Amino acid sequence: MNTSDKIRYFDYFISQIIGLNSSTEINQSQFESAVSKYKLSKLKLLKLLFFASVIEVDGKYLLDDVFDKFYAMPYGPVESDVYDNISMVPNYIIDNRSISLKNPDHVISYDESFSKAICQRIDASIKELYNKNP
Repeated sequence: MNTSDKIRYFDYFISQIIGLNSSTEINQSQFESAVSKYKLSKLKLLKLLFFASVIEVDGKYLLDDVFDKFYAMPYGPVESDVYDNISMVPNYIIDNRSISLKNPDHVISYDESFSKAICQRIDASIKELYNKNP
């Protein structure tokens, strides 16, 4: 998968990790409510991405074809395309301590340009990750 698509799916991944429903539009108050439950940082998101990518769901891994360039780093494996381009995530500002919306007045939605099959695989991987470690 090319880097720009990975970044878009990582954006989707973040929304799913914080429990936002991708079938509805996401606004500032929904985001603040969801993110207040978690203390997410760049490091935590990259670790969660790795864990979700290596969980087998229906005989497949996200590591196989979506997030497919992991490298060892001092604090654990990271998907290098996501790591190198994390500032390009469309809807979130991700720093070492927290995440926030890039444009609080903008409503986030994931449209038809996203593959439903890939989104379903991301959803299933996150669900399995939460099943293994809530």
